[in-house]
Amino acid sequence: MKFSERVGAKEVTNFLQIGDMDASLRNSIWNLIQEFLPLSPARTGQDDINRRGIYVKIWSEFLSLKIDDTPATNSLCRSELLIMYDNFKWYEVYDFLEFILINFHSVNGKELANSILEKERSGYRFIGDILVSISDSFEIETVSSVLLIRDYFSGAREHLLSAYKLFSKKLDPDYRNAIKEAISAVESAAKIISGSEKATLAEAVQSIDKIHRMHPAFRESILKLYGWTSDEKGVRHSFYDSILSIDEADAHFMLVICASIVNFLISKYTNTRIESR
Repeated sequence: MKFSERVGAKEVTNFLQIGDMDASLRNSIWNLIQEFLPLSPARTGQDDINRRGIYVKIWSEFLSLKIDDTPATNSLCRSELLIMYDNFKWYEVYDFLEFILINFHSVNGKELANSILEKERSGYRFIGDILVSISDSFEIETVSSVLLIRDYFSGAREHLLSAYKLFSKKLDPDYRNAIKEAISAVESAAKIISGSEKATLAEAVQSIDKIHRMHPAFRESILKLYGWTSDEKGVRHSFYDSILSIDEADAHFMLVICASIVNFLISKYTNTRIESR
């Protein structure tokens, strides 16, 4: 915290920047991005072809402009790109950050980005290759742990990553299908632990309970979540779209809770089951 903030001369806000960004956040993101953008004049050799190729890729793939319209020098490219960047909408800035870090790999690029986003109070963080909406440090830890799910449970991992992608679509988030993917992740993990690939989540949980004796409240909470999404009046049934209003809060809750349940099931109930196979 700066001196001016500590003494109260400058107002400090604890609100996350969601759906917008201030000049400080925008400038900090640019300062990271520009590290990937070559500025020196082209020389000769393969390295320079690759350096020039960064701008060609930006112009053709991100900006959807003609390659012929790419400015003649790296300096002109970066200058023109900065002018465009300053006019990007807030979500286009994040689109560009994603594009740069996905296409021009850096050993610690996403870690640096997350550090900047945290410092600037952005409401978004990188989880793998995508930016997702994040509300607190617990959620960051929970969602990040999804990437560490072992390959034996790759189905659950992919369902959760799909859920976060659907939830994080900036202009058109798909909350209903994000919830479907989240509960499907729990179902996938439970099926593997129970040893029954054809079981429903309810059947798989009952099977796990017979082997491991789950706490009744925990068992029932999973079954009730499943019922909310999957029974005849649940989220999965489009007939009730007009009755059930699914919003960001619903999807946000389900993503975090389902990721937590998947991690819990895997860590608590797989040791004897998996190691014995």
